[in-house]
Amino acid sequence: MLLDGPTSNEGGHGSLSPGFKAGCFILPVDSISLEIVAVSHRRILTQLSSRRQRYHQNTESWKPELIVFDQYGTLIDIHSVWQPLVDRIRQRLELATGLDLQQKLYKTLDICRFTNKIRRGTLGEGTTCQIKRSLENMLHSEGLAWSEAQTLVEDNWENCGPAKPTDELKHTKAIFNELKSAGTKIGLCSADDRSTTVQNLRNSGLLHMIDHIKCGDDNAGRGVGEICESLGVSPCRTIVIGDAAADMKRGRLAGVAVNIGVLTGISSRLNLARLADVVTDDVSEAVGYVRTLNQAKVDELRQKRKVKVVGDKQASVVIFDKDGTLLCFHSLWTPWADKMINRLESATGLELAGKIFNELGYCTTERKWKPALFAEGTNEQCMERVASILEQEGIERSEAMSIITTVWPPGDHSQQNQSLKVLDNPASVFQTLRSLGIKVAVCTADSRHGTEQFLREHGAIDYVDMIVCGDDKDSVPKPDATNALRICEMLEADPERAVMVGDTSADMLMGRAAKLGATVAVLTGVGDVTHLAPDADYVVPSIGHVFEVVTSQADREYAINLYRRQLAKDKR
Repeated sequence: MLLDGPTSNEGGHGSLSPGFKAGCFILPVDSISLEIVAVSHRRILTQLSSRRQRYHQNTESWKPELIVFDQYGTLIDIHSVWQPLVDRIRQRLELATGLDLQQKLYKTLDICRFTNKIRRGTLGEGTTCQIKRSLENMLHSEGLAWSEAQTLVEDNWENCGPAKPTDELKHTKAIFNELKSAGTKIGLCSADDRSTTVQNLRNSGLLHMIDHIKCGDDNAGRGVGEICESLGVSPCRTIVIGDAAADMKRGRLAGVAVNIGVLTGISSRLNLARLADVVTDDVSEAVGYVRTLNQAKVDELRQKRKVKVVGDKQASVVIFDKDGTLLCFHSLWTPWADKMINRLESATGLELAGKIFNELGYCTTERKWKPALFAEGTNEQCMERVASILEQEGIERSEAMSIITTVWPPGDHSQQNQSLKVLDNPASVFQTLRSLGIKVAVCTADSRHGTEQFLREHGAIDYVDMIVCGDDKDSVPKPDATNALRICEMLEADPERAVMVGDTSADMLMGRAAKLGATVAVLTGVGDVTHLAPDADYVVPSIGHVFEVVTSQADREYAINLYRRQLAKDKR
């Protein structure tokens, strides 16, 4: 309380001790008060000490005692090992049965018929026994008796041969050496048979560093949990690193501290994100992430896991390119090329077709565009390149840009353009996605005027949540990640649940740079399989096939049927 009064010590509650002045706070002093103050002081100190201890525990580095790795797709390239083997088995079965089995076998084992890459499914995630059963079912569906199908599979089966050491494996050896030096135990959990697994590890110089191996042909066990128990390590101090949802599921069932998915195998980010705590590009990045962990981060990841939906992940937004994806690139821009070059040569008096078309990527012989500047860049970038050519011909830059601006015609996206070919009815695709709660965006290098004209005149604009165009003020050309990330931010979508669909490597690279859930290449534009496959998670014929990628397994059949009904309705 604040006291006023004499400064002497003449007793009374209003008196002050010598040396104290009026206007000071004075607490009554007695034994009870002192004890209360002492208890409160001790309690405060205890709380501060506890908080300080928890803070240091949460911020100190967290080191795993055990890391369990998957084999194929994580430490070894699954495609280079299994794809040739599958083809050899197919050829033997075809010779024995007289049947053409390639398409059926690829579908049975979940191999992409365009890229020959293994996708998540029977071959990528199953055991040898499961793969054999799938082949037997395939042969039985072709009219063979069960006994005959089983005999043919056994007689023509070939175990996967040991993988040859690669630069990636040599890098893995260095990572393993580092882990062992830090006192971290290493386990391996593989669906492959033990003899091949051991030989792979021996060939790559990794076998002596593995503390425990669990294989697909071992006696039934608990996978990752069994490895932890065998090595005397708590799952709470264990990390799992793998390329498939099945690897992440094993980690979850064992209750490990962190599941890390890698993109070097059969899965896209969209597939892995539903079960993985973290998704990285490769093993090196995964181990680098482990070095940054502290207790607080591990606790945060485990807490997020509790509320994460474990079911098959559905995309929250699909981002479509326009030209070559929603409409035939050649049908729009080949007539445009003829018109533009005629105007330009008339305005300059120069023969420019050869030089300009070569720079832009147009083949006059095939009358088709190639994956080059015009197909992947913005109008502004193309005009700048043409201006540079005019400068080389002796025309000043300012005059060159003035001429180009005058002769550069807009693309005719209208329904009156009889040559324009629309692909798979984008309005029906968009409407189907929206009915499933999936948002739709369009990201194109073309102008906003042309883009909105196309979407409006072909009945698709009402189903589009966001459009980003090449001439927008804040647009950044592909393959920069900016536009994709801005779409995700504006539509409140997690990039891991966003999918990019396009016909060029620029589309695919933008998706990868933004770390989107998946990149889907369509074969309706300027890029072919050879051009697109290295950067695409999936290759499909056209946008009508995106439902196989972006929908959950439960919704997939419904989505495809809904799209077909919508197509039939639009045709009427």
